[in-house]
Amino acid sequence: MGAFSSQVQVVLLLSEGKLVVKSPGLLPNSLDVNSVRFGVHVERNPILLSFLSATSNFGYTGRGAGIPRTIRLCESLGTGVELQNDEVRQVFSVAFMYDPTQTFGGVKLEEEPDACRVIMENPGIKSHRLAEVLGVSQRKMERLLRQLKKNDAIEFRGAPKTGGYFLR
Repeated sequence: MGAFSSQVQVVLLLSEGKLVVKSPGLLPNSLDVNSVRFGVHVERNPILLSFLSATSNFGYTGRGAGIPRTIRLCESLGTGVELQNDEVRQVFSVAFMYDPTQTFGGVKLEEEPDACRVIMENPGIKSHRLAEVLGVSQRKMERLLRQLKKNDAIEFRGAPKTGGYFLR
């Protein structure tokens, strides 16, 4: 039996107030955006699913619950969700609309991508230098770094005095 490999890429587009996830391919013929919103699903590999479902330690029972659960969570946070099945481009996409001025833990959502970009361009950067580059106070930088670490976007490597921040 050969291994399955695919060169298909999921694309993430981030603009102010909007994150779009584009997945190549369309929803199966029997599904549309409205049915998916309400949890209707089609098992793509029913043989594998039946095998895993029969395994006692698999424990997966939420078939078709992922998108409705995501929509409920986003609505509770005030984030809009838009699903699109683009038959012309052959792409299924999900757009998350948010208020970029909204803060979580004292950090504006719009500040995270800037900090990640600077860390990517300067691996091992120290917090005081990052604060200088971004033009924010050291205290605000510490809150932003805490949030990014909590979200597993970055990590600190090395000793406290000589180490620095890196993207995960």
